[in-house]
Amino acid sequence: MLASFCPKVKATVSVNGSLFAPIKDQGLKRQFIPGYPPKIKVIDDVYFSSTIDFNGDDVPVLPVWRHGVKILSIIAEDDVALPSSVYKEMEMKIPVDKRHTIQSVFYPGAGHLIEPPYTPLCRACYLDEQFEILMLWGGETEGHAVAQEDSWRRILEHLNKYLPKTST
Repeated sequence: MLASFCPKVKATVSVNGSLFAPIKDQGLKRQFIPGYPPKIKVIDDVYFSSTIDFNGDDVPVLPVWRHGVKILSIIAEDDVALPSSVYKEMEMKIPVDKRHTIQSVFYPGAGHLIEPPYTPLCRACYLDEQFEILMLWGGETEGHAVAQEDSWRRILEHLNKYLPKTST
């Protein structure tokens, strides 16, 4: 959201983030869009996962292209919390002449929690206190490890390329 509204932001990285706006921008007044927050569903009587339907025409897309921000989007194809299909639907709502500002990289076998390299895969975790559910994130060990290593390299290259150099 900051990349959409702050012209000082020059580059950003989104890891399994959605560029859909959960709120409609109306100046200082913000309203939640219909269907948000996402619903929770049961999978195999054990795991819970969010389900998101942002396919409607009335769903706003954050105008991340507004200030020419260079965005690297890391997307896991085995993400159960925010399926890659949602991201693909969102991409279609970005003006064609502005899509060049976003570089999307899809990783088969990767789950939602793409951490820095060599951290263990977390397929699910217990969300206590507020939710009290077991949240399923997805991912397969090998595909997830590949995503961690490759995305980390890409993130560093992206930020080094697009962020202004400062002297120390």
